Amino acid sequence: MAFVLHPFTRFKSAGLRVPKDKLLGSLDLVLPVIHGAGSDEWMLCGLLGLGMAEAAYEHALSYTRQRIQNRVSLYGQHQVIRHDLAEMWGEVEALRALCYIVIMRE
Repeated sequence: MAFVLHPFTRFKSAGLRVPKDKLLGSLDLVLPVIHGAGSDEWMLCGLLGLGMAEAAYEHALSYTRQRIQNRVSLYGQHQVIRHDLAEMWGEVEALRALCYIVIMRE
């Protein structure tokens, strides 16, 4: 058995066996509860991930500006580092857009 909890995740219980005497209720009653319980928590995980990604970007940017090598900051000396930071910022913004889309759908 498998069902979709979120557009990006799938819950699979293949091979899961629970003895009848351990069941708390009908399977028809349990599945909607499991499905509804996870959506808010997963949305928060996405937002927490966004916050961590943005903090990591800000830390990396600050480090490259402060780190001096041969009397020049890494940010000013190496264009490749600026490209990597720009790509990182693009990923952060893509995650932000995804979080907004998910929030608006709920």
